[in-house]
Amino acid sequence: MPEQEEDSLFNATRVWVSLITLLVAYLIYGRISGRDSWQKYEVPQGKIGLNLAESVDDLLKDGVDTIGVHLGSMMLITCDLHLLREILVKKFNNFTDRSNIVRTRSLITRGLAFLEGSNWKRMRHILSPFFSTSRMKRMSPCIDASAQKLAEVLETCAKEDRLLEAKHTLGQYTSGIIARTGFGLATDCLGESDNEFTWHCKNLVKVRTATSRVIQMILFRIPRLHRFCLQKLKLDFLDSVNSKSDEYFNKVLQASIHERLEVEKSDAKKPGDFLQGLVSAHLASEQPNASKSISKSDVIGHSLLILFAAFDTTSTTLQLCLALLAMHPDIQERVYREIMEVISIGDRDRKIGDGESNKPQPGLNHEQLQQLHYTQRVIEETLRLYPPATFISRKANRTTTINLFSAHTDTPHEDPESSYRQQCSTVVKGVNPKNTSFGIKNKDLDNSSAQAQPTDATINASREKQCSGSITVPEGAFILIPVAKIHRDPRHYSDPEKFDPDRFLPEKKAIRDPLAFLPFGQGPRQCIGMRMAYLEIKTALVYVLRKVRFEVNDITEPVAGGKISYTATGVLVLDKPIKLAVKLRRPSTL
Repeated sequence: MPEQEEDSLFNATRVWVSLITLLVAYLIYGRISGRDSWQKYEVPQGKIGLNLAESVDDLLKDGVDTIGVHLGSMMLITCDLHLLREILVKKFNNFTDRSNIVRTRSLITRGLAFLEGSNWKRMRHILSPFFSTSRMKRMSPCIDASAQKLAEVLETCAKEDRLLEAKHTLGQYTSGIIARTGFGLATDCLGESDNEFTWHCKNLVKVRTATSRVIQMILFRIPRLHRFCLQKLKLDFLDSVNSKSDEYFNKVLQASIHERLEVEKSDAKKPGDFLQGLVSAHLASEQPNASKSISKSDVIGHSLLILFAAFDTTSTTLQLCLALLAMHPDIQERVYREIMEVISIGDRDRKIGDGESNKPQPGLNHEQLQQLHYTQRVIEETLRLYPPATFISRKANRTTTINLFSAHTDTPHEDPESSYRQQCSTVVKGVNPKNTSFGIKNKDLDNSSAQAQPTDATINASREKQCSGSITVPEGAFILIPVAKIHRDPRHYSDPEKFDPDRFLPEKKAIRDPLAFLPFGQGPRQCIGMRMAYLEIKTALVYVLRKVRFEVNDITEPVAGGKISYTATGVLVLDKPIKLAVKLRRPSTL
């Protein structure tokens, strides 16, 4: 038998043996593992099935906002905003870490999102300046140039009457920006076939099939077996990172790091980008008085994470934003008119919207972009409906008791009546009401339409009665926060399935709990790249919408009258690639 066929047979046998071992281990684990741990803390306990999103939806309903489960370890699932404020903000020092849902042999796990405790704090301090407002202003010319090129590509698409393959084109836009601004690499391929760098950006993290997601959910319950399959058996199909893309970026980054080290040793002007900052930190950590080291592997890990996060989440959000505008032409027209009005006010000497010249226009200034208030609301509403991270997590680094009375009464962003109603509905069935308000379900609230509005006295009395007690989260337990579910909760957003950017008007945001909007998380561990994502998306909309408009019809995805469907796998994954009709705009009359 040829050597290649022998290897293939060996790999197939190894996979099947591993799957059988996995199944047996899972069945044994289900019988011998304890299931009563959360009951010690008088928190109701549920079971997670093989589909995480569906299980969470089934568990958190009928007034249940918090429940304990086991998924390899103790996990508290909650969408209670008062409890989340304590975890994400007030008691952040007790919940600094995240659960590691990405199982891989890749160095990406050395990236900022995976670090814990003091290591995370140290690296966050080092990396934060590269995502500051002043740094965003310095990046703007590069982002402007890419957005102008994107507009030209879409204008050509409209002239040729071709559908926009949104993932392909917008992925090229975002990957080109992070390559240049973060690593000094010129990889622009907008409007053409993907080059090697862009292809590997798009394929760095695997998109799981339904079968592989089931296998992953089983493995989460048995983390030691998962590590054994990855590290010892080297089963690549269980790895969340594409090994070919990982190998490619390792080679590129190693070569770039070598060049940057030479720059550091010379008198040449140093680039002010993300990679140079990491290399400088690496050299500083090698000094005799340095307390912590940053190895070359750490530099590669941080770089891999930034490459994926800056490319994927921004690209996906921009795709969805354009799709929603195509589905709501009245809103798209309103965004276009705001862009034209703001730009003409900000700079009357140039006409950005007339389409008379193919030459790159002077860049937008930061102040102009800040005046695009309606456009900002459109982006925020897109993020509400389709958050890039459908779940976020935290880990208790010490046993913590949260006083529910103080948590539930500290609601500065809500009026008393809405706060009271939200507290009444934020309950969990089955919990002992002596210890926590989650165990109380207000029956009067179910018939509130027939009741008189509560007075201040009844509000305060109910708070006193229902919001006393505490909940204890033991050390090592994970907290899973279902962002997508919170974003579509009718208690926070009326008619939550509707695309309505005016939900984010200042006066409406002022009376809504800020914890009801979590596309980038909240608290000290909020996404470090938030400013850059908003800048890329808003700049793209400015240049693109002045030249073209987007439509849906019978051959687009979604079709006219259709919906956008996605799978919540931790990150948002579209079930079907977005394809939009692109039409040239008529000359502006503004």
